[in-house]
Amino acid sequence: MEVIKINAPLGRDFETVSSICDSLKILNTVSSIEWARDPSRFRLYVLLGADKQPLIQLYVMIWKLMPYFTLVDFRSLQPSNLLRRSDLNHLFESVFSDMHSDNRFTFYYATRERTYQSKFLQTEMHLAPVKGLKIFERYDMLLEGIVTPGQETRFASHSWLANPFKIESPYWIKRCTLKSDLALEWFMKNQN
Repeated sequence: MEVIKINAPLGRDFETVSSICDSLKILNTVSSIEWARDPSRFRLYVLLGADKQPLIQLYVMIWKLMPYFTLVDFRSLQPSNLLRRSDLNHLFESVFSDMHSDNRFTFYYATRERTYQSKFLQTEMHLAPVKGLKIFERYDMLLEGIVTPGQETRFASHSWLANPFKIESPYWIKRCTLKSDLALEWFMKNQN
């Protein structure tokens, strides 16, 4: 497995990224308007299979005012029965390693509300682990908000992650931060 990163700060404009996406037969889901507004805010990661065919794509939005990032658009490009959890873990390990190298240890993402998550939260009083993805065990996870269809959100960032006027079911906004001992270990290894 190989993860490739299409990184706007390297000077790639929207058309170049679009042509790369076309050649890989993946969807470019960040609009040209968003990209043109600030191309340094987006990175696209693509997991390629052994046959060099794209399996998964993931856009990451880089925050400018805080050392955070957001997992924006995660898509499987192959039938789900062809994907293994180890492949997904490999993709996320690459993304998180890249973000850590930029001193970004906190990220946000949104998921549809799931029955098992709700039950787990009610009985265990914390979020359920992400099934089969060991990399997520390294992060403290917090349910920061719930976006309900058709209702305004209190924070614009929550609406950006899950537009309440375009969703059909509730979405959970999750914030994940690298556990303190792991962040400290990273800083100790990477001091300049």
